[in-house]
Amino acid sequence: MKIFHSFDTKLKEKEYKKAVFIFWKDKILMISRCFAFIFFNWILPFFAWIIFASFSIILYFYTKSFYEPLAVLFLIIWWLFTIYLFYKFYLIFLNYKFDFCIITPEELITHKQKWIFKSSYKNIPVEKIKSVQSRHKWFFWNIFNFWNITILTDWWIAAEKDEMEDIDSSWAWIIRLTSVHRPNKTKKKILLLCIHKWKLSDIKDNKYKI
Repeated sequence: MKIFHSFDTKLKEKEYKKAVFIFWKDKILMISRCFAFIFFNWILPFFAWIIFASFSIILYFYTKSFYEPLAVLFLIIWWLFTIYLFYKFYLIFLNYKFDFCIITPEELITHKQKWIFKSSYKNIPVEKIKSVQSRHKWFFWNIFNFWNITILTDWWIAAEKDEMEDIDSSWAWIIRLTSVHRPNKTKKKILLLCIHKWKLSDIKDNKYKI
């Protein structure tokens, strides 16, 4: 019996295999968070924490030599901060490892793991897609060529006109794919696969330059 139904570590693999079985891999685009996401949000902060921890240990022994209660209070604060930081690191790892988007000729499947007990799984029919937007922001994001892709659906248009009926508006309007490598090229691939029904091999063969 599966206890944590919102935490399936094999979900990405199972969904991809199912999509390949239905459409074949030449019509499937898998989008995951790029390595730059984990580098800027996990690796660099971790090394910053090591520097902070080293400085904190020196400060602890320095304050302990002349006023021990202050050193104990500082140590408690440091441990609380460290526990919180590693909690955030774990959430970032979950986002990097288990968040994904699968593009097929018929639907767009997205999954976001927000915590062990909380996840978001969406199936958006291709005909509901009305706009795909990509953009870069800030210096390092441009250098490493990654940022976000935003997909608007006609549910979003209906919501603007107050015509929503039996739709969960909290997730149906906008789909955001964050930390995507080469967002401009990925956006064009999404349009070619979903709207124009191209194959990935057609795109790689330069029949359409992206």
